[in-house]
Amino acid sequence: MEAQKAAEVISILSARMLEAGLELLPRKVIAYREKADHGDIDLIVPDGLRDLLTPPQIAKLLSDHYGVEIPCAYHGQDEPDPTVIQKTSMISLGVPLEEGGRVQVDLIWVKDHELGYAEGYYAWNDLGNLMGVIGKKMGLKFGHKGLTMMVNMGNRYGGEVMISQDFKATVEFFGYDHARWARGFDNLQQIFEFAASSSLFDPDVYLHEFRNSNDRAKERKRSTYSGFLDYLRETQVPSNGVVWKASREDYLESIFEAFPASRAEYQAVMDDLALKMVRKARLNGELVQSVTGLDREELGAFVKALKMHHGEAFEEQVLNKGEEALVAAIRTFQRSWPSPGCTL
Repeated sequence: MEAQKAAEVISILSARMLEAGLELLPRKVIAYREKADHGDIDLIVPDGLRDLLTPPQIAKLLSDHYGVEIPCAYHGQDEPDPTVIQKTSMISLGVPLEEGGRVQVDLIWVKDHELGYAEGYYAWNDLGNLMGVIGKKMGLKFGHKGLTMMVNMGNRYGGEVMISQDFKATVEFFGYDHARWARGFDNLQQIFEFAASSSLFDPDVYLHEFRNSNDRAKERKRSTYSGFLDYLRETQVPSNGVVWKASREDYLESIFEAFPASRAEYQAVMDDLALKMVRKARLNGELVQSVTGLDREELGAFVKALKMHHGEAFEEQVLNKGEEALVAAIRTFQRSWPSPGCTL
């Protein structure tokens, strides 16, 4: 039932997309082969459809086909605007079944260039999440967009670096046999055996006591993750002898060796972050206070207004010229600043 209904919905959506000249079409998330129907269908859908139709229009397209109203629920928005979809990560549709009742069809939105990687990440019943635990030990995030790294300098967040969008290379970097992954899995037992087959496998990194609170909260809601923990307890699969390094910085060189193109992007983000920190250090509260005599709320409002006044050129025109130019800019702007007690 599930496979047939998924193919049916994909056909309806694809026909409309092809009619509009779109080439990338929706794909069903691959589940293990012995999996019984479980009441919902996950489809990975490229950006083209959400650029073409709003959620109500998608629901109407299906309603017209089935001859009944199709309910539509939003995910990723606190107060969803039914006319847009850019902020939603997923929508759910209640599609009717021939035998009565409905099946939930989730449309998971991905950018066009992420479609192939997302198909691999979401495949095989949350296996991507199990493999990603190894990447996290190296400071990497494994998700539907690709393999990424969060860059920080001290406590300051610098951005996200794309390490790789080559799914096969990512799987192999995690110590897995991609050829075995590509053959697929009949059941959860085979998925668990594969998850434990990495040359970097260490059962301890999966235990809740070694995971942060956010990870623990998410994983307790995932039956596959809980099932994998049960599998590890029952089988006592040993570690492959991996010795984890002290910090994620210790993995950088091996990451860059595996994914050479990421080195330049990482360095560019680090250089930009270092420059921003220098600029922020120059424009500090103590300096502005010493020049203006302002304090607390007025001081904060003044700094914000100063930046807005100079616009995007603020850093280039003022901060990069040093403290003397900055002090002059502060004094010049203060002459037009509201008197104490006034508001902008």
